[in-house]
Amino acid sequence: MGWTLSLFVLFLSSAYIEMTVYGIQPGYLWQVLAYTKGEPALAWLNYLSPLLLSGILWLLTDRLFYAAAVSCAVHQILSYVNTLKILYRDDPLVPKDLLLFREAAVAASDYSLKMDWACLTLISASVAGLILAGYYVKSRSLNKGIRLLGLIAMAGAVMAANDHLY
Repeated sequence: MGWTLSLFVLFLSSAYIEMTVYGIQPGYLWQVLAYTKGEPALAWLNYLSPLLLSGILWLLTDRLFYAAAVSCAVHQILSYVNTLKILYRDDPLVPKDLLLFREAAVAASDYSLKMDWACLTLISASVAGLILAGYYVKSRSLNKGIRLLGLIAMAGAVMAANDHLY
């Protein structure tokens, strides 16, 4: 697989991750999409995160599908945790909550969480599918210079997005 097809796969896998994250969120998917239609910038911001993470991991490892699998797992698991937190605490997941993981694990041991097996199946199948694709579909390695320039550009994009968009 050449680099142009690899870029297409990067953009497509990031769109897939964004759509599955929407599907994992509480409520109906059509409601989320209707809200996003009214706020198009939100759709782009939600797309940018998996795109940048997948891109950075791809440039670091030179393995596109494995990078997309890691990005998919991160985004979908955080989306599922957000859904659980909203359902049980009526409070969305915020970055500060990630620092309180140990306290959350202790508190969760007192609760009986009802697992959403459809979401867990979606997460598992998505990650497994991307890993299998990485095993069977080989892409041409990128030149180290191009990878380094891409990493610098992606790191700059992450910092700019963090400072000005998020």
